[in-house]
Amino acid sequence: MKCFQIKRKISHALNTKTPISKTVEEHISHCKKCHQFYSTASLFETHLQKNTAKESQFPPYLHTRIMAHVREAETKQTQHITLKQAIILGNIALFAVLFSILLFPDQKQINLPQPIQKEHTRLANTTTTQSHPTITYLKQRVQYVEMRKKRTRKRNLAILSRSLPKLSSSLFQPTDTLN
Repeated sequence: MKCFQIKRKISHALNTKTPISKTVEEHISHCKKCHQFYSTASLFETHLQKNTAKESQFPPYLHTRIMAHVREAETKQTQHITLKQAIILGNIALFAVLFSILLFPDQKQINLPQPIQKEHTRLANTTTTQSHPTITYLKQRVQYVEMRKKRTRKRNLAILSRSLPKLSSSLFQPTDTLN
């Protein structure tokens, strides 16, 4: 047998408190390194047995204080997790709203606030030779919004007119009368 196998068998015998086999004893008698390992390991084992037998004195209520700190750490950790979850859910909701706006641009309602609409109307009615860039932008924006509203109305009317004959024909079918 090799030395590392003998050392494993020595450790196992000391840990389980079983006697060492004859083959291990023969090897220990011939090999100085294994004999030194056996003597050191057996001294260490006896030292551990003597020192663990003594009962150590713990401060009173140590267990209670430790458990209180553990509970406090758990509550801090759960509060941190719920805050993290709230932030993640908020980001997901924001992403979903932005994604839906980008995905369905026809569905969003574009209404200029009332003060901007009034200012645009006032400025559009005044005749000026030079147009301010803001005024030009507002004019274009209002025209765009009105064009989108008209297009949406036309689309809705077209859909309604296509589905109305089908609906009316199914609702107002003549019924059999009694003769």
